[in-house]
Amino acid sequence: WQCNSKFKEKCHTPHFTEDEIKEAFMNAVNVLMKDREQIQANFQSIETIAYSTKELEIERDKLYAEMESISNLMEQAIQNNARVALDQEKYNQEFDEMTERFNSVKKQYDAVNEKIEDKKTRHIQAGRFIKTLLSEDEIATFSPLLWQSLLDYAKVSREGKLTFVFRNGVEI
Repeated sequence: WQCNSKFKEKCHTPHFTEDEIKEAFMNAVNVLMKDREQIQANFQSIETIAYSTKELEIERDKLYAEMESISNLMEQAIQNNARVALDQEKYNQEFDEMTERFNSVKKQYDAVNEKIEDKKTRHIQAGRFIKTLLSEDEIATFSPLLWQSLLDYAKVSREGKLTFVFRNGVEI
């Protein structure tokens, strides 16, 4: 395992073997499991608020409607330009402004969609975390599946302390 410096400078954190990391992880999971009912209760109490996408979906729908409106205006401008002799400089300027506005709204629309997908993904991960936590009793052997489903990341301090940060934000 490497430190985050990745050989850019000498790492000052101590070295852990894979077996030491696995053992520490199992101990941390067993500590976490002692509070699993409380963790589940906390998750259930915040789940509908923290992972709701309703407001974002409303915002996304408004942005989509605005994009459609701008697109229709652009189409009308193109058709009007084809039928009637217009000042091309003025037409191009107005069309460019509509294009910029459309692109700006599209960027906002994409950002909101990304937030919605992120919330949905985090909700699924949190649900899996709770399900995995509730399905396990005290663990005696290391499981890569448990590692992947429960752990977000691990930190090593210069003092040699290994801290596990679980997907629910708990640090042990």
